[in-house]
Amino acid sequence: MGQPTGTGVHAEMALTDISIADVRDQTTHQLAYSPGDAARILGVGRTKLYELLDSGDLRSSKIGKRRLITLDAIRECLTAYEVRHD
Repeated sequence: MGQPTGTGVHAEMALTDISIADVRDQTTHQLAYSPGDAARILGVGRTKLYELLDSGDLRSSKIGKRRLITLDAIRECLTAYEVRHD
């Protein structure tokens, strides 16, 4: 697992060093992600991520000029696109 980075109240994990399972375990450390980090978690490019945001399939919040995507929104988006194999 990656080493904590940052100087905030909750240290953030470098997303390039952790897996999706690690992200699930780190929810007490970071609840929301930048679009770039969210794209890496989802395994899509930034263009596709912004398409998901524009369509409303992926929810986000804005604080000032900063856009944040919660871990819950990422999970909901993945669930909505889940493919059933019957």
